[in-house]
Amino acid sequence: MLGSIYALVQAVLLANQNINTVSQGLISLCDHNLYLDELFSFFNINHKQENSGMLLRESGVRADATIECIEFKNVSFAYPDQKELALKDVSFKMKRGESLALVGRNGSGKTTVIKLLTGLYEDFKGDILINSISIRNYNKETIYDRIGVIFQDFVQFDFSVRENIGFGSIGHLELDTRIWESAQHTGVDKVIRDLPNQLEQQLGRNFEGGIQLPGGQWQKMAISRALFKDADVYVLDEPSSFLDPESEKQVFRQFQNFVNDRLCLYISHRYTSVLYAGKILVLDKGQIVEEGTHQELIKSRGLYYDLFSDEINTFQEALVTNDAR
Repeated sequence: MLGSIYALVQAVLLANQNINTVSQGLISLCDHNLYLDELFSFFNINHKQENSGMLLRESGVRADATIECIEFKNVSFAYPDQKELALKDVSFKMKRGESLALVGRNGSGKTTVIKLLTGLYEDFKGDILINSISIRNYNKETIYDRIGVIFQDFVQFDFSVRENIGFGSIGHLELDTRIWESAQHTGVDKVIRDLPNQLEQQLGRNFEGGIQLPGGQWQKMAISRALFKDADVYVLDEPSSFLDPESEKQVFRQFQNFVNDRLCLYISHRYTSVLYAGKILVLDKGQIVEEGTHQELIKSRGLYYDLFSDEINTFQEALVTNDAR
């Protein structure tokens, strides 16, 4: 009968809909379970820090000691569940007052160096020395207090300007003069002065009265936050990815003046940026294949020369294309 056929069709469609709903629920449950695993791993971090704090006291490392030098000694590292090494016997040394740039193709190990230096990973071979003492003997909090880091995926806080910069050293959040000085080092102070409420101006669109900044100004805000920390070591991973060439030049000049008596390590895929570094390390497949100043590396006509030439050629081709249009 026609009614029976209609009922059967509806039953099949309804069963299919319910099966899809149950399947989506199971997938969502598995997805949320992965987030819970990460959450509980995060909860366990405090226990690890307490243990490293005991090691700090036993080794006699002063928590308030200024970082004078950093050295990587034959460091090798593979990410969890990966057989291939991200770093292979990497060795270099930098002292207070020096700036070092890491360059290379994507996946060459540049960001991995930063992650190991900042203590995000511990299971590496070789050693990382801070003031000639193994990084394994330092409390994580000591490292965090002495190193200012800006990763390429920097955070945009939907809070006030004061908090966006002051979170770099939250205990000094009320020091207006210091906040303005940090902003001046990146040139974002001019933007702040034009805002209706200046330091108290709400940023972002999540709250009433908030103002959304362009990507370049957000990045300057993030760099100012790192400088507000007044650290011994500054680590910058792609610090100018959202900046136009003119702003990039201004930020790097002011930044070099600020870190003149500190240690600075930065990564950049714009090879015009590394001209400000005192020394350049070229990484390829997790190994240091070249090192020296910009002029020395250009004369050697190795990998750095090829990468630098490719960037210049790409820029020239873009100019020709724009002229043709």
